[in-house]
Amino acid sequence: MNHAIVIEGVVFENPTREKVLETLPDYDVSEIDNILAELQRSTDASEQNTFNILEAWKEQKRAEINSWRDAQFILPVTFTYDGKAYLSSMDNVSILKCYQDYLPDGTIWTAEDDSDLLLNAQVVSELLNLMQASLSETYSRIHAEARDKKSLVESATDIIGEE
Repeated sequence: MNHAIVIEGVVFENPTREKVLETLPDYDVSEIDNILAELQRSTDASEQNTFNILEAWKEQKRAEINSWRDAQFILPVTFTYDGKAYLSSMDNVSILKCYQDYLPDGTIWTAEDDSDLLLNAQVVSELLNLMQASLSETYSRIHAEARDKKSLVESATDIIGEE
């Protein structure tokens, strides 16, 4: 971090005792040391404040990313079976798993276009496999995207233009 001070009308960038004495050889050394010590205390406080603000910002962004991720996980995912679009969700997976154990005669599954599919053991198994695959692929993509977003947040060293 660059710092500048003005002593007797002279601007010193990143001042040291030696730089000041080179330009102002008659200036009181203890006064230079006091000025530089105050500058260091001010710099330390400013850097700590910047660190605290940055950490709070990172915490907020991580929470936002987690909320986004969790919201994505509960959205239904569309997959195709026999040319028709169906919605997959964890609730639907649970229902199909129940149907694997007991499938009442005449049970149907409804596609997105509201057409009905008569279920049998093979169809239930195929739907379940496709549904779980679509969910697994989607959840994996969402997880990777959230991880990438968090990685960007963690790599931040400053906040510029954040509102």
